[in-house]
Amino acid sequence: LDCVMVWFDLQLIEDIHIDTSPHRDLCWEQAIYPANRNLELLSVGVGDGIDVEVVCTEMCLHVSVCSADVHGADASHVNTISCINRRDIERLNDVEYQRILCDAVNSVVQQMSFSERHDDGERHGDGQTRLLTAIDLSHGIPMAGIYAAKTGLCQTSLCHVDESLLQVIETLVASNSLSQTVNIHQLPQHQRMQADVILLDVFDSTGVFRDDILRETSLLMKSRVSGHSVVIPHSVTICAACISSPELRANSQVLGSVPTLGLDVAQFINKYKVTTQVDLDLRTIQHTFITQALPFSTFDFRSCETVRANRRAAVEMTGHITAVAFWFDVHLTSCHTITTFSTHKLSHWRQAAILLPIDLPVTEGQHVDISFLLRDSCIHFDVELVH
Repeated sequence: LDCVMVWFDLQLIEDIHIDTSPHRDLCWEQAIYPANRNLELLSVGVGDGIDVEVVCTEMCLHVSVCSADVHGADASHVNTISCINRRDIERLNDVEYQRILCDAVNSVVQQMSFSERHDDGERHGDGQTRLLTAIDLSHGIPMAGIYAAKTGLCQTSLCHVDESLLQVIETLVASNSLSQTVNIHQLPQHQRMQADVILLDVFDSTGVFRDDILRETSLLMKSRVSGHSVVIPHSVTICAACISSPELRANSQVLGSVPTLGLDVAQFINKYKVTTQVDLDLRTIQHTFITQALPFSTFDFRSCETVRANRRAAVEMTGHITAVAFWFDVHLTSCHTITTFSTHKLSHWRQAAILLPIDLPVTEGQHVDISFLLRDSCIHFDVELVH
């Protein structure tokens, strides 16, 4: 028994109600509560009884499993677990991403270690060499740094560990026999600690750059990176395409007075409509590509400044352009690239889109000019029809 799912039956009046269950095609979502306060795994079977405690105080709902009448339960199978963010779980289960990340880290560390041994052998003739040093600045569970330490060739510092994940990461490090080669600490701002390998985590899985990450990365490059340091990822290509998506438009603004039963709400609420939609899954959201996907800019993280670009794209289908959807091709090394627009079923990546103020009608064979701006880790696109 992992969790309890909760939804509501809203009794408006005696014979009218709204059901927020997952079986209804409405705007409502549901809530998930861990199985009990102690976060223990419970094995249950058909016919077992479960006591669920529900407490509502100050408009906050608490739900937990306080006991389970489990027939033949074996207490030795009950393990204590910790709460981990859903995004971290999705990332850990993204086998394609983990494989490429591990391969990239291993190839860099092994190549640098070989070069180090070769250079030291020429100088000293004994073939002895030092351990490489790596700084992992990942958010969440820092798998890149753990992969580096697992090679046995690298001393890794994990420097952005969230306090809530500290016990999880310490257990992960110890269970993989890496306590001697992995240090877990916050990196002092005044310490000019340089490293052979810098492992960056610049993208949020919702499809955009992390807040203010490019400025932070630029400062990091000046203080932590030496001439021989390798940065992973070393560069990124921003890709985009014009799409048509009534569903995306409906999620960003009020569509006239019909949804609000004739009340004039749209003209006031839409002044505050969302122009940047994040956490989009283009595998599931209804949309049509109006233009082909185009690369807009490729840059590294050693000099992250304002980036501008313009591209002309051919309209391949008559319709309306709702937004410019974008994603990243992340070049971990020259031989290892991951894309945040993957068709892989377990991909944890989502995409983002910039909505146009109003849909732009286009006809097959026409062309549009797409302008791109990256500033302060924020991305903006604009589209104009070529007459």
